[in-house]
Order: sequence, then structure tokens, then C-alpha cells
Amino acid sequence: MSKHYPQPTIIGSGLTGLLISLALSKAQISHRVIGGPPPTGSPRLGESLNLEATIFFLKEFPELAEYYYEKA
Repeated sequence: MSKHYPQPTIIGSGLTGLLISLALSKAQISHRVIGGPPPTGSPRLGESLNLEATIFFLKEFPELAEYYYEKA
């Protein structure tokens, strides 16, 4: 018997939302993202990630670790 699961919906297209979307895509889980591009077309100055997104970010993009700074 096949189970039906609701489709995940990510609210927000900031860094955390897009990293969650990447993780779901890699797991081949269909999902949707609700949000638009930043007003300037680039990340906001000082934008930060929650703990889960930070761990995933460092795992997926180790070459960018030198640009990661912990909050004081």
C-alpha cells in the first residue's frame, strides 16, 4: 500500500530556505519554495543561517569555510 505524504513547502527564499531546498532536492523529495529574490538580487549584508543550515552549508560547500564567521 502506497502512503501519501504532503509536499513540503519552504517559506522564504533566503540562504536557509534555499539550503533546505537543496537538501530536499538531493534527497529527491518534491517540494516548493515560496519567496522571491532579494530586492538587490544579492544576499543581504549580515544575513545569517540557523544551526541546521550552517552545518549543511559547511558540508556542501567546504571550499567556502574560510568565509564563515561565528556569531559573537
